[in-house]
Amino acid sequence: TRLDDEIRDMAHRHAKVRIAMPLQLGVVFLPYLLGEFHEAHPEIELEIIETGGVSALQMVEEEKLDFALTNYTVDFSARLNYSKLFDCECTFVTRFEHPLAKRHTVSIRELCDEPLVMLDSSFFIDRLVQDAFGHIGEKPNVIHYSPYLHTVKNLVRSGIASTILARPSVLPSDDFVQIPLLDPIFINSGLVVKKGRQTLDDVRLVMNYLRTLTKEMLIEGKDRPQGLGVRA
Repeated sequence: TRLDDEIRDMAHRHAKVRIAMPLQLGVVFLPYLLGEFHEAHPEIELEIIETGGVSALQMVEEEKLDFALTNYTVDFSARLNYSKLFDCECTFVTRFEHPLAKRHTVSIRELCDEPLVMLDSSFFIDRLVQDAFGHIGEKPNVIHYSPYLHTVKNLVRSGIASTILARPSVLPSDDFVQIPLLDPIFINSGLVVKKGRQTLDDVRLVMNYLRTLTKEMLIEGKDRPQGLGVRA
């Protein structure tokens, strides 16, 4: 009956979709989710948690969220399903006045004594940078860790330190120089869900929108953020 169909439809819908997204990806995707997607689907309430990739995956695993669009490493948890959408290249970020600013590339070894301000351990970039320095038997000279992207940027802007960030998180308006690393560091980025968790219709709708949007950015050049890519 029609009533049965309506009840079945309600059971598969989700009035609120809870998503985690790190700040580094939020600068790219939030304007689309809160603009284009919300206009097309005003009936779906989006609750977006801005947090680091590590925290995001913990919240997905604990089923506090429907899914995360985040950076990740596949060895984080076997209880999660990872659907890679793209890679984010990590670059050395500094002011135009910095002595290294005109370099085309810079090595990790050259950055051993460089004062750095970094996103904290709730972000996967911290693990990757620590590993990169560890491979040459060194530790990064981190003078401050912050959970806030704007704090990291403000400290770089003030000339106190430089940083290493995923390329899309640096906007043209930041007026920074981004220098590729000689041995590139890439972060996996994509959709992460808890294994075995039912995916409701509204959740699937948001996830499919993000897949399509990413494809448009990568292939069709829709406002494509610099640094988004897919490695062969």
